[in-house]
Amino acid sequence: MTLTIDLASDDDAAAWDDYVLANPLASFFHRYGWARLIKAAYGYASVYLVARQGGDIVGVLPLIFVNSPLTGKALISTAFTVGGGIVADDGETANALAAAAMARGKALGVNYVELRSDTGSVVPAGGDLWHARAGLHAGFTLSIPPQGTDILTAIPRKRRAEIRKSLGLAGDGALTICEKPEVSRFLQLYRASLHALGTPVFPARYLEALVVQFGDDIGFTTILHGQKPVVSLLSFFHRDQVLPYYVGAVREARALRAFDLVYWHQLQRAQENGLAIFDFGRSKIDSGSFGYKKTWGLTPTPLTYCYGLVRAATVPQINVNNPKYALASRVWRHLPLPIATMGGAILARHFA
Repeated sequence: MTLTIDLASDDDAAAWDDYVLANPLASFFHRYGWARLIKAAYGYASVYLVARQGGDIVGVLPLIFVNSPLTGKALISTAFTVGGGIVADDGETANALAAAAMARGKALGVNYVELRSDTGSVVPAGGDLWHARAGLHAGFTLSIPPQGTDILTAIPRKRRAEIRKSLGLAGDGALTICEKPEVSRFLQLYRASLHALGTPVFPARYLEALVVQFGDDIGFTTILHGQKPVVSLLSFFHRDQVLPYYVGAVREARALRAFDLVYWHQLQRAQENGLAIFDFGRSKIDSGSFGYKKTWGLTPTPLTYCYGLVRAATVPQINVNNPKYALASRVWRHLPLPIATMGGAILARHFA
């Protein structure tokens, strides 16, 4: 049967998601809703490629056409997330999708095509056109013990002790767990956290679009110290997985052990609901969050991203390892928060 590669439309959304949910290599970031979300939040068009054989979907590649005067033109899978890349039934289909992506990139005049594989995909065939980059980020996942099993025994002693202290604070009423989906409260904490890190935060419309697109597949968990929110966590749910993804906090949250409590609560709830994987997400290697996740007994898995060079001569360096972005980050964190919030809503769309 002939293999065809087409540009998906909203009419294909249901079949696309059926394929993603059925394929164990596909992640939450392959879902069709990201195309609508990013269009609503940032105005960028999607280039969602679908491979078919005999009328059946046999592969997908979700790409976003990012066109920024600051960072240039690129096709990114999946922009504004940490995952994506090619999902296909076989190598032939994967390479056909990669070739189609490069053809689209040339037609659009992009600098490069970026595949953010959260499953460590192999570099597509194509000679010198495709380049792999590893060693910048690593992912962390935990297999959730079956219901009725004591999860604490799987966590190293030092972190286990901290979790027990956080549970003691919750038992005494010093910390309270709240699962109301309060978007504004989460956004307030998240803005403060990213400002402290020197990173522009997405505009409110991005979060609003996230809620619209994914509905029951996202959840909010907030830890209160007295009446004050100190940590708020936004998690994604995908098949048998939970992904604690965005977290915002005040400075004193770590001393209050609120981080331990919010992650422990999410892990415990996942076990109660019969989920199998706790995906702690990616972290920059040797960063603070990288070290923290290791204390939970998780082994880091290096992530490999693939770059198809179209007009660019070298792999892009749009990250804090690039001195010009590191300098901008240091300046950003010293701006007053209201100014950083307004500026972040403008700048965030340029850093996909």
